[in-house]
Amino acid sequence: MKQISRQKFLLNIWTRYPELPKQVLVYGVVQEIIQDNNKRICLKIDGKLFDLLLSEQICPDLEFCETNDIVAIDNKGQMILLAPCLGPAQMSVDLDLQQKWNLFHRNLRNFFENQNFIEVQTPSLVSCPGSEPSLEVFETEFEWGSLKRKIFLPTSPELSIKKFLAHAVRQKPNLKVFEIAKVFRNNEITERHHPEFFMLEWYRCFQDLDSIREDILNLLKALTGKSDFKVQQNTMKELFLEHVNFNLTPKTSAKELQMLATKLDIDTRDIQNFDDLFNLIFIEKIEFKWPKENLFFLQKYPPSQAALARIDSEGWGERFEFYWQGFEIANAFHELNDPVAQRLRMKQDLELKKIYGKKQIPTDEIFLKSLEYGLPPTSGVALGMERLFMALHQIKNISDLKFPLFQKITSSDKEATT
Repeated sequence: MKQISRQKFLLNIWTRYPELPKQVLVYGVVQEIIQDNNKRICLKIDGKLFDLLLSEQICPDLEFCETNDIVAIDNKGQMILLAPCLGPAQMSVDLDLQQKWNLFHRNLRNFFENQNFIEVQTPSLVSCPGSEPSLEVFETEFEWGSLKRKIFLPTSPELSIKKFLAHAVRQKPNLKVFEIAKVFRNNEITERHHPEFFMLEWYRCFQDLDSIREDILNLLKALTGKSDFKVQQNTMKELFLEHVNFNLTPKTSAKELQMLATKLDIDTRDIQNFDDLFNLIFIEKIEFKWPKENLFFLQKYPPSQAALARIDSEGWGERFEFYWQGFEIANAFHELNDPVAQRLRMKQDLELKKIYGKKQIPTDEIFLKSLEYGLPPTSGVALGMERLFMALHQIKNISDLKFPLFQKITSSDKEATT
């Protein structure tokens, strides 16, 4: 029968996509065809060898079998071609890595459930995705008859969780909640950034940032089984003094940072904004200048970097970022619960979005009204799950954990479109 091609056999003779026989010895993918002596063919399926008699009358599918075909061998020794491999693989799959991720996911949830945190589930379609000026958002449109309304995918579940806290704390004062949420950030794709990723957030009402720091330490101990981590804590002021010999204060101006950048030979063309200058100096001269194996907590940020955190009595933003193994993994706030200050900050953030050319989003009035209803002193943190997993397993590229929609996009692809 080899007088015809495999393509013609599949088109004209093969019984297309049969069901799995009721009585089979084995089924799976042909990993290797060991030999062919015109009478017998030996197939390797699921790591095992099967020596089969080649006969057009008994088993016509066998003669046209190729590696990566999906087959079955019935109890009579006949091979049935269930699904031929008709083209190259479209994505890479690491099943062992997926199982490690599943275990990691379960262990995170178990950690918080064992401490009596309440798991919440917030929406993935929201009216306001978060007001961070530097983040670009995904937007879509809700339609219901003639009604059309712009909605967004959240960059974080933070606003939704705080709405929940403001109303639920009346029922349970010492409220502790967590969520494992899919979040979305447009225009971000690098070895450590992806437009879609998992974020773990947790909050403790009536507690300060020390409790969140302790949670992170206990979480790392639970995930690794280690208890001998070296913990390092520094303020932003200390790092600026150590690495660039600059006395950073809450009142440091953009002009002072511009002069510092010039002294450090950092190119700041077209950059005049304090936050942009601050971030540029920090990234180029300070970030990751500490031992990567340390559990590193960087705290006390300039007031313009406070985001949704309180300002302390000295004028510093009450927040910290957690680093480990060369990754920025978590961002924690002593949460701002003043509705007047929050409204002002959100207004400023939205104005900055216009300056940065980002998509315009509305003010989240329900969030602000929830703060007016009353949110107690609360601390919370957002942790990037993929980054923590990458740090645990020494994975360099976040795309190794993702399906292929964005798997092949690189910086060269971005350059080709600009």
